[in-house]
Amino acid sequence: MATLLLKESGVKKVWVKANDRFHARILQKVGADKVILPERDMGVRIARSIMDIRVFDFLELGSEQAITEFVIGNKNMGHKLQELPIFNIPGIQLLALKKGPEIMPCPDKELDLGIGDILILAGNKDQLNATLKQL
Repeated sequence: MATLLLKESGVKKVWVKANDRFHARILQKVGADKVILPERDMGVRIARSIMDIRVFDFLELGSEQAITEFVIGNKNMGHKLQELPIFNIPGIQLLALKKGPEIMPCPDKELDLGIGDILILAGNKDQLNATLKQL
């Protein structure tokens, strides 16, 4: 009811929290501009972390785009950054590399990777998922 009253009062943007997907549908139908499902969203984030411990975080940005932090493990330790398949996949972009406390926005592709280094990648969420499986 509060969502409907706010929209009818002329409030331009109404963001609401829904308890479940059925509640979300109702809120959308009465005019909510943004419906947040925190339990579902956190469940998805935890599931991603459980499925692949190398994925530090995966944030969907909308429009099928996402950004992720990927931790370098044994498999890629000692390889040069340019040897990773991320540079051969259109639509995937390396935004930065975290090496300890240092963040390198445009890292040298000749840089040797170490365990614990973190790649910050952006792109189409399906392509990112496929790319992370290759790493």
